Amino acid sequence: MSTPSWKIWVDTGGTFTDCIAISPEGIFKRLKVLSNSALRGKIVAQPDPHSLLVEIHWPIQKDIFKDYFILIVGQNKISRKILSVNVKENLIKLIHPLKQNVIGTTIEITSHEEVPVLAARLLTETPLDHPFPTIEMKLGSTRGTNAILERKGAKTAFLVTKGFKDLLVIGNQQRPDLFTLNIIKNKPLYDQALEVDERIESNGNVLTPLTKWETKRLVNELRKKKIESVAVAFLNSYKNSANENQIQEALETAGFKFVTSSHKLSSQVKILSRAETTVANAYLAPIIHRYINQIKSVLSKADFKVMTSAGGLVDANNFYPKDSLLSGPAGGVVGAVTTAKLSGINKLITFDMGGTSTDVSLYNGQFDYRYESKVGALKILSPSLAIETIAAGGGSICDFDGYRFTVGPHSAGAYPGPACYGAGGPLTITDVNLLLGRIDPENFSIPLQ
Repeated sequence: MSTPSWKIWVDTGGTFTDCIAISPEGIFKRLKVLSNSALRGKIVAQPDPHSLLVEIHWPIQKDIFKDYFILIVGQNKISRKILSVNVKENLIKLIHPLKQNVIGTTIEITSHEEVPVLAARLLTETPLDHPFPTIEMKLGSTRGTNAILERKGAKTAFLVTKGFKDLLVIGNQQRPDLFTLNIIKNKPLYDQALEVDERIESNGNVLTPLTKWETKRLVNELRKKKIESVAVAFLNSYKNSANENQIQEALETAGFKFVTSSHKLSSQVKILSRAETTVANAYLAPIIHRYINQIKSVLSKADFKVMTSAGGLVDANNFYPKDSLLSGPAGGVVGAVTTAKLSGINKLITFDMGGTSTDVSLYNGQFDYRYESKVGALKILSPSLAIETIAAGGGSICDFDGYRFTVGPHSAGAYPGPACYGAGGPLTITDVNLLLGRIDPENFSIPLQ
């Protein structure tokens, strides 16, 4: 008979991570933590160099914090290991003394693990030196979406058939606003575009084979540019993938860990949409795979599944980063529809405003699917629920460019976060709402200034 497991659902956004869990005994738990994988509090007294009296509102009553790190927000050089935390008396004991006067400062407690792991520790009350219980984890995340909206992906190279270097710059030449005279085009996600002397005919015949000299030239060029991830999209590779397979094998042999070939993502005839999707996947691959692997390295025995943009679940080992772009919002849509049906409602608009992005979807008796996802101005060949995403959230940065006031698309994220988080962050929508009295600091999950 198998051991009953914890069931944990995690939605990681750009600023906060929300969790729901059911224990093996059927106890229901909820949790909200910062997405930089830290708990925050405020120091109110220093009884001695090894002790700190703090103001905290942490969602746990058990001390699991031995060997966690305590950081003084805004003072990165001040870091100490924790010996114990008396949650009832709000007293933190340190392994090494803290001689500086830090009364009144904001602190962060972290285990330097990914936030789904920290969430699992808090929910299951598992210390660092104890093994996790049996866990089933389902993860939705906007990490990929935020990376694209904020242009914080990997340094990527785009390899394309000779003569098509400017393919993604030219695009399809559609104009979103026909009457705009000053057209400002979005920059491609890649850092470098390299033409490859190869050609496949429309019937699949190899017109120009890929030589070992051409391959060597490309490898040297990519090394020189210090490229982290490579996107390969050749003309007519959907018909014959020989040249794409050859260059991918050569690059992986040369030590490039992240290589995405277009024919593995899509069998689309059109090179433009196939190339754009390939570049997006390559741009996200190092970030998403590193994130997933760091979770799996700790939760090694967990049944770990990731939600896709289409609202389904796949094994963490068997998904492409491009399919995770709208995974967090997709979970919200499915959850909203399920809840609405309990009240006999089958027509609704879902609105999900997070810290970095806002996601809106329409449900009219059935789920509306797209086979071309859109994130910002980017179009990607990936099945998804019909969700509109814009770079506007509670952490969107408010600025003045000399002519007008602007909001977004960049976000303050979980760290440093909005100015009121006390970590030296910029002015954001959250700060505006706090100043207008729309946020009650007493009911917020972290200390606000």
